[in-house]
Amino acid sequence: NDDVDDLQTGLAFTRGAARQFGIQWGIDWSVWWSPIHGCANRLPTGYHKRNFYLSYFAGADVLRVEGGDHLYLASPGQEHPLGTELDRFARFTRRHPAGTPDVPVAVIVPEDNGWLTPPYWQTSREVWNYARIAYRPGDRGLDGFFSAAFPGSNFAMDAFPFGQYVTNDPPASIFALSAVTPAYAPMPEAVRMAAAPIPFGRFTDRHAARKTLEKEGIDPSPYRPMGDSRWGDIFDVLTDKVSLSVLQKYRLAVLAGPVKLTPGIKTSLRAFVEGGGKLVWFAGQAGPGDEDLTGLAMTPELRVGRAWMWRAGPPEPEAFRYVPARLSGAEALARTPAGDVLVARHELGRGEVFTCLAPWGESGSASLAELSQRLLDEAIAPVQPVVVDGLPVEWMSTTGADHRTVLVANHSGEAWQGSIRVKDLSPRWTTCRELLTETPMTFQRPNGAAVVSLEVPPYDVRVIRWSVKRPALAFNNSPPLSP
Repeated sequence: NDDVDDLQTGLAFTRGAARQFGIQWGIDWSVWWSPIHGCANRLPTGYHKRNFYLSYFAGADVLRVEGGDHLYLASPGQEHPLGTELDRFARFTRRHPAGTPDVPVAVIVPEDNGWLTPPYWQTSREVWNYARIAYRPGDRGLDGFFSAAFPGSNFAMDAFPFGQYVTNDPPASIFALSAVTPAYAPMPEAVRMAAAPIPFGRFTDRHAARKTLEKEGIDPSPYRPMGDSRWGDIFDVLTDKVSLSVLQKYRLAVLAGPVKLTPGIKTSLRAFVEGGGKLVWFAGQAGPGDEDLTGLAMTPELRVGRAWMWRAGPPEPEAFRYVPARLSGAEALARTPAGDVLVARHELGRGEVFTCLAPWGESGSASLAELSQRLLDEAIAPVQPVVVDGLPVEWMSTTGADHRTVLVANHSGEAWQGSIRVKDLSPRWTTCRELLTETPMTFQRPNGAAVVSLEVPPYDVRVIRWSVKRPALAFNNSPPLSP
């Protein structure tokens, strides 16, 4: 709840690390919020509520909120809003097991990636606060992948939602990513304070912001950005040191950022694909020496493209660089209007390799090219367990021994309406309920799938569960059991 990375990439990185190394993982929430120089426990809990349920159904082994009873109890017997919400959430978890999260896609990044959500105050190609890590070729594409997968997540570190204060006293939290205060700077020149994103603001100082929010009971949700889902929250982030046995637990692997194709990772990727997996990668990761995987004979040079065509579709204007290549066993999925190959699909064993010839997947105007997004749409769609239709929203799904669950989180200030389609739902799961409101839901069964219409209130969450219909209890006139 301080100026930290967004929840979605936090879940993907942490869960992926735990799976790669065979350990447990959890989420810790702080109630401290540096823009108001105080705790958010007295404020409405729409933001925390969505964090709680998303983390629970993402598979966290441990859920923890920092602080003691004084953060939740206003006075003896009277709870703060956060205490009430925590109690409801705890009771929910005891009634409803989460199930196993559906995570069919592994995102493979360099072992030394040093990645974090790009903050708005980043004015040079380096990340600062906890480390001064220079950007490398390919890091821009890594930023672009997560921004495309989780639209809006790159706003999560908006540390000054109320604009610029007249006075910076009290200052931002010493733990905020937006500041390195003198007490924590190794040398005077390392002291840094991020400027506000706009040169005007609503409040004189942070105390005034906190008092106003508490007095008026303002929900911080509009000021605490959370990301939506383009393909669902279906990703684990692994490093290029991942073992083949772990990689084989996924159906699709996407290489993101400047992954170096060492003999070890190349051998693992080949075995993964030949065993039935799918691989998406880009020029820069793949090169002229990887024709056995790409099915392409690359020319080691760069050209500039100004439009691309997907299959027989119309030209799509976009400026990008690309590595020219000749097909040597692969099928072209996208070309320039002049006929140069841009995206190719190569069958290998029981799997497929998708290669994009735009280096790192980037374009001239975006960290991830529209061409690259089109490729990812093509590759991810077959492995998506759930499809959600409607305005942007976040969703994830889980599977249990006797239930199938979809969580939808609405990060907007207006009610969300749409439909959820679960692929390949078992015929024995015949009942459907919304778990937070205990409301029965009607659904349709087109072609073995299940489709249900849903409305989610502003800044709220709904959990839809399909399960086996329980037989009615039979009663007789037998005497009651003895104690």
